[in-house]
Amino acid sequence: MSEPLKPGQLQGLDGLVELLDTLIDTGVAIAGDLIISVAGVDLIQLDLRALLTGVSEPAS
Repeated sequence: MSEPLKPGQLQGLDGLVELLDTLIDTGVAIAGDLIISVAGVDLIQLDLRALLTGVSEPAS
């Protein structure tokens, strides 16, 4: 079972949360390729794309 976080440990986690909040607020696109090969022969090729953005409700 994991131990609870101590106050000093939250500082790095807080920065990560702020970074993710900024990225989701503005939106970010991520793309990548994954190729699995054996002995120089490509067996599987994956083209990966993700769009991460926040959704807000219109003001009434």
